[in-house]
Amino acid sequence: RVLVLLGANGGGMGVHTCSYAGACGLMQFTDKKTRYGPGTYTTVRNRYPAANLIADFEAGARDHVNAMKAAILLDDMNLAYLMEKYGEKIAQDYRLEEYLAALYNASPKSVTKSLSPALKAKREEWTARLLKETKGYIAKLRYLRDHQLLAEHTTPF
Repeated sequence: RVLVLLGANGGGMGVHTCSYAGACGLMQFTDKKTRYGPGTYTTVRNRYPAANLIADFEAGARDHVNAMKAAILLDDMNLAYLMEKYGEKIAQDYRLEEYLAALYNASPKSVTKSLSPALKAKREEWTARLLKETKGYIAKLRYLRDHQLLAEHTTPF
C-alpha cells in the first residue's frame, strides 16, 4: 500500500497530512513541546546538527528524505537511551525492534514504565503498561515478525 501511494503521489505523498495529534508527513513525525523541553523533531535536530535537518518542523516532516533521516536518527537516539538505561546488553535482546518501535511511538517515560518491571522480573511479556496505540503497533510488528514478513534484520544495529 505504501509503495502504491508513493508511486502514485511521489514527493507529494503526505505533504498535506498532519493528524489531529500533530503528526505530519510520511514518517508521522511530531514536535509537540512538553514541560520537559522541545518536541521530538527539534530534539533530534539539536542532537544531530551535522545531519542538517530542515529547521521548520512541518517542512522537515513533509520532506521524505529529511523525515527518513530524522527517523533513523531518532532510532539511534532511542537505542542510546536504552543502552544508557539498561546497559549495552539490551542491544542484543531479541525484542530490541519492539522496544525501538515503542519508543518511536511513545515517550521514553511511558516505555520505561512498562519495560523496567518486566526486565527486572525477567518476564517475556513487557507491554502491559504501554498505551493502547503503542500496544497495537507492537502487536502488528510481532505479527509481521512471526509470519516472516519482515527482513531478517529490520534495524541497522
